Amino acid sequence: MDTPKFTLVESVKPNDMEKIVTAITEQADKNPTPLFKHRRSVFELTLQFLRMQKEGTLAVFADRHGDYAGVLACNVVELWWIDGPVLVEDLVVSIDTKPNGFGRFAVQMLEKIAHDNDCVMICSGCSMVQDTPLIRNLYKKQGFTIYGESYLKEMY
Repeated sequence: MDTPKFTLVESVKPNDMEKIVTAITEQADKNPTPLFKHRRSVFELTLQFLRMQKEGTLAVFADRHGDYAGVLACNVVELWWIDGPVLVEDLVVSIDTKPNGFGRFAVQMLEKIAHDNDCVMICSGCSMVQDTPLIRNLYKKQGFTIYGESYLKEMY
């Protein structure tokens, strides 16, 4: 029987969560987007990630070797104009800087979570990265369509 490529880490200790957040922020700082440029400190983000994990809206996954591989944050919400629940993806990020399949796995997890919660759609923002062909193709291959644009205005 095949071992799954990624497994859920049930509980991440604060020191490990800080290492995860540091890895994510270091990646993001290399290509900052307007949204991430105004990010909180590593300490504040670590506390937020720990809260989200406790609430069940953030999941950390490890690879077959037990190394942290990626993070998925999402939430099931009711939007006033949509008939039925919607899964909103807040964050999908591979901790490894080399392609490892985590993106495809995370999108499949989004679909499973949406299915398990009878969601009528998944809304993924990809706000932490610029629009790259890699990200666009990943979602398109999984049946997503690009819809709309985001308009941002930095106030300071």
